[in-house]
Amino acid sequence: MNRLVLFCLFAVAGCGREDGRPDPPVQHLVPCDRDAGPDAPLACPSSDAGVRQDGGD
Repeated sequence: MNRLVLFCLFAVAGCGREDGRPDPPVQHLVPCDRDAGPDAPLACPSSDAGVRQDGGD
């Protein structure tokens, strides 16, 4: 019985998520720079980014 309990504890401790896959790397939000050029790494996305112009169908 003790072996079963130890196995379960190690199995649960080894998994970061319920599906058993490892946790993704931590991502940090970085503020954009409104004065940056369009090719700069910190440039803000355009205000129409992700907006569909064809009616959304």
